[in-house]
Amino acid sequence: MYPAGPADKEKARSVLVLCNGTGMRASSAAPMMRHFASWGFMVLGSEDESSWEGLSAQKALDWLLAENERKGSVFYRRVDRKAIGAFGHSQEGVGAINAVTVQPGRQLYKAAAIESPTGLPLARNLKWTYAPEKVQVPVFYLASTGFFGSRIIIPPQELQRLFELSTRSPFRVMAIRRESDHGEMLYKADGYVTAWFLYWLQGDKEAGSVFRKDGELARNPLYEKVRIE
Repeated sequence: MYPAGPADKEKARSVLVLCNGTGMRASSAAPMMRHFASWGFMVLGSEDESSWEGLSAQKALDWLLAENERKGSVFYRRVDRKAIGAFGHSQEGVGAINAVTVQPGRQLYKAAAIESPTGLPLARNLKWTYAPEKVQVPVFYLASTGFFGSRIIIPPQELQRLFELSTRSPFRVMAIRRESDHGEMLYKADGYVTAWFLYWLQGDKEAGSVFRKDGELARNPLYEKVRIE
């Protein structure tokens, strides 16, 4: 997805790389991608339905960066290489962490949002490896209180474990949404995820104020176990 606007007024845009979850293609997330595009982001993903390694995200980003250099491309010189973020849900919470930690383009990323990721014990059983201790960008961890999410995918103590392992991150946030379950988090948290990337990729200080220790997220009754460090 690409922000609409007259071509002669276009500028380099911040980029969000969507890491799609198990059985989910980027095309099935088109409404959400349009949402982020409406806030000025270029948004791209892949049709890979099992991409925990972050490799599909890497290939998508490689393609966009090549188009950024190709004369005649609609994306020619439209990518702000200093403003690239990754976000993912479920299996692709794992993929987003791998994209920003072990893939060749990891140093290009400036922030990440990880929504209801597969917890370390379950990921280990599935042979999906990832290392939150390698995260070196601002990271936002989200989960839910619903049965499937909190009992099977990512129990609260496991989300806290990811948060506590991410000590190399310069700024980290975690929050658990009440009255929601695993599959809903990709959409129910998009307001905060939007604010997260508006701040880190576009320098929007008002959006960033949401994540102060006394900010709106910490005071929102829909969220619990909020930590901001």
